[in-house]
Amino acid sequence: MKNFIIILFLLPLITFGQLDYENPPWDIGCDSLNTQTEMNICSYKASQIADSILLKLLDDNLKYYTSSAYSEKVLELFHKSQSAFIEYRKSLVDFESSKWEGGSIRPLMCNMVHLSATVSRIKELEALLEDNLNK
Repeated sequence: MKNFIIILFLLPLITFGQLDYENPPWDIGCDSLNTQTEMNICSYKASQIADSILLKLLDDNLKYYTSSAYSEKVLELFHKSQSAFIEYRKSLVDFESSKWEGGSIRPLMCNMVHLSATVSRIKELEALLEDNLNK
């Protein structure tokens, strides 16, 4: 429930401009925790926050493409690019997590790779939307 409240609080912030990458919303203090379990849980929450921002940006981009009367082909390609990203991110997490097989740090490492890839995609979608809106 707490994660849901955080996400609801953050969504309006990303609607009106780019994110502040100096103080990103997914930076929720995981680096100040003491136990591996706490860090694993916190890193999962951070990656979920980034995922919610990614979903909002996807929605904003889709709204732009549909309201701007782009062809079905453009929408199809946009969906295809996002599906390819999801597959890439999953494969990257699987590859990186294999290095930590059996270790208690594995969830943290998986979450950090997931977060990093998601943040990269967020930046791409922000730039895409900004470019489209400034045309």
